[in-house]
Amino acid sequence: LYAAFVVASSENHEFDNQGQSLSEATGHESIIAYRFDNNWEIVGGSNGVKSDDNANDYEGKFMLIGATYFFSDKFRVYTEMKIDSSTHVNAMGNKIADPDNDLIGFGGRFSF
Repeated sequence: LYAAFVVASSENHEFDNQGQSLSEATGHESIIAYRFDNNWEIVGGSNGVKSDDNANDYEGKFMLIGATYFFSDKFRVYTEMKIDSSTHVNAMGNKIADPDNDLIGFGGRFSF
């Protein structure tokens, strides 16, 4: 079992969907993973950042789910999906329609 959680407060570090720096923002990230005895691992997590600036309504947030199969300690294949529920803003910092940025990825990893 692997689990991690972090909370952050930042100034001029995060960006909204327009590429504008957020003068102040708070965020979090969490992940949990469990590897079964049959070489499968499941992963779940979340990530979020919210503007603390009254003039910007941006909020980035998504969840992640995934599965990994370990052929050996040196080689694995995986798939993960990002489910996006962010709130995007226009150039004035006002909320606009929520994006449809869900993604799915596949990969393999070889460790030397």
